[in-house]
Amino acid sequence: MASVMSFKYKAAQTDRNTTATATDDPDLIVALTAGKSYRINLALSFFSTSATPGIRYAFGYTSTLTQALVRIIETTSQQANASTTHQIYTIITANITTPTNFTRASSATANTRHRIQGSFNLVVSGSGNFSVKWAQSVSNGTNTSLVAGSHMIIEEF
Repeated sequence: MASVMSFKYKAAQTDRNTTATATDDPDLIVALTAGKSYRINLALSFFSTSATPGIRYAFGYTSTLTQALVRIIETTSQQANASTTHQIYTIITANITTPTNFTRASSATANTRHRIQGSFNLVVSGSGNFSVKWAQSVSNGTNTSLVAGSHMIIEEF
């Protein structure tokens, strides 16, 4: 059986401020069908001009999963000076039934880009929507942005 591929892409930046409650990004939601298996690869890029808000991100599913194998790599790049700093975190978790266990709050440095790469292998037992959720880690009037070009590649197999 051949796999079926689809793609979700942010054509424009989304800004959020004065909220620390992670909610669905309007562009990064995909419907999954019961009885199917999926591989979802995602690349997200967040930016903030202030150190205060930081970033809170999570992944949601509106129904039930039999299994979720997840790998997430977070890279932080400071753009404000000539010497770029990278911090890499890897989180590997197996055999869970909800991806919302992957809520993470990251502190920020002013003018810092956060890149999140994730890979999800999902066995779906109930049809529902998989989504990228995000907000500021601390509510602040300065925007935190999920930038254009962030995307998900969804493979049904």
